[in-house]
Amino acid sequence: MTEINTKTVQSFVAYLATGGRSTKTVEDVLLTLSSILRTAKSWDYACGNFSLTDITMPREGVKREQRCFTDEEVGKILAAAPEPFGTILAVTAVLGLRIGEVLALRLSDVDFVRKIVRVRQSLDAATRTQSEPTIRMGC
Repeated sequence: MTEINTKTVQSFVAYLATGGRSTKTVEDVLLTLSSILRTAKSWDYACGNFSLTDITMPREGVKREQRCFTDEEVGKILAAAPEPFGTILAVTAVLGLRIGEVLALRLSDVDFVRKIVRVRQSLDAATRTQSEPTIRMGC
């Protein structure tokens, strides 16, 4: 524990950030480490030291890109899924919708002539309540 210093902790922060962890997670880890070192010192253990104010935290919004299923993986999933799950998953995969958006679809949302699906609502899985769909970025 005596080798813990600002430089080693900063390297650790960089390692945590490259793993796709949020700034909040990194902060929580640092606070825990700081608490452990404080306790060790109060118990007269020989240990290193660092200051949270000297640590540069990772920037917000820098996250790893989400992994998406490949076409082959989607095909395998659809082939293995029993109905009605196969249809639900196919609509989810082809249209790029969230599961709550697919489950809230009604027949009136699908225009078979113009080949349009209107996403007008979403279903919350926990509460089973319908709400407006949210805009999001991703796969």
